[in-house]
Amino acid sequence: GLLGTALDLTRFANVFLDDGVAADGRRVLSRGAVALMTTNQTGDLPGGFPGFLEWPEGTWGLGWEVKGGKRGHWTGDFTSADTFCHAGQAGALVRGGPANGIAYAVLANRHNSTP
Repeated sequence: GLLGTALDLTRFANVFLDDGVAADGRRVLSRGAVALMTTNQTGDLPGGFPGFLEWPEGTWGLGWEVKGGKRGHWTGDFTSADTFCHAGQAGALVRGGPANGIAYAVLANRHNSTP
């Protein structure tokens, strides 16, 4: 797992918004790696989290979930299809929005499967 503060996790997501460049100007990922990680790599396969959340289109990049055309998505109805995110088991969420350049992290202490 990835551990850090909300600021650390937001900085991490910002690397993907800045074409693989960290806040200090160092390149940490190639542009190609960023593209593969933040765009759909699953085609038209259904997917999600069995028994919890499932979509007819289960778009995922390499590591990040990509919103794509999902309805009822946890990043909200007004986020763009290129929004990428990752939810942690303990209720955390890290999100990046290339369309608006915004990244954020939410840390919680509630297990994701808790209604």
